[in-house]
Amino acid sequence: MSTAETQESASEKNSESGFSTAIYTAFIKYVTSGQRSGQAWMNALFEVDPPYHETIVNTDADCFYNDQKIDAFKRVVFSKEE
Repeated sequence: MSTAETQESASEKNSESGFSTAIYTAFIKYVTSGQRSGQAWMNALFEVDPPYHETIVNTDADCFYNDQKIDAFKRVVFSKEE
């Protein structure tokens, strides 16, 4: 898949307001399998939008190793829809 196709795909997810639903659904799957919340949120984002996930890794919103960063993760990720 080309970069343009990836960006278009991500834009379609966001514009349909299915972005939040898709991430939340994936989050539930991961957290109920035993992952910590921060891990589950990051894995859910990777599942739904891998290129966007890469922009979050190693930032103050990367909550994979630190659940205290979940609020920052949500602020950044869910503001993407606006």
